[in-house]
Amino acid sequence: MKRFMIIGILFAGLCLAAFLITPVAASPRDNVPIGGKYTKADGINESLKGDLWTIYTDSRLSDFDLLVEEGQSISSILNTYEYDTSYLDEILADMPTLRTELATALNNHDKKAIQSVNKEIRASWKDFFKEMKKLLQGDPGIPAPE
Repeated sequence: MKRFMIIGILFAGLCLAAFLITPVAASPRDNVPIGGKYTKADGINESLKGDLWTIYTDSRLSDFDLLVEEGQSISSILNTYEYDTSYLDEILADMPTLRTELATALNNHDKKAIQSVNKEIRASWKDFFKEMKKLLQGDPGIPAPE
């Protein structure tokens, strides 16, 4: 039972890692309305642009919160099975700061800051999953991932 539960956690963690690696949202290269074409010089309605940024911001922060919640669940279940999750918990403790940086960049529509904070977030999650993998490889009941 313990083996299947830990394999399930590992699978969920790998799915979470795959989710983090994929782009959060693709932005269109051209502003193309239904039934016609704009040139880039035509621009986009500023009100629409603001609404789209709001949707993107809300969605991105919601996704971030969900990932942190999943990370906390992984850490909690590993701790229940007496794994030392102190390093995982340290990484999770940094997430509120990263969320604040992300929210600020999104609210300012600062694409460079968004890229920078996304880079930090990806690095933190890579460390998280690397540590989780290391913990699980130490369990004789779990085969080491290849």
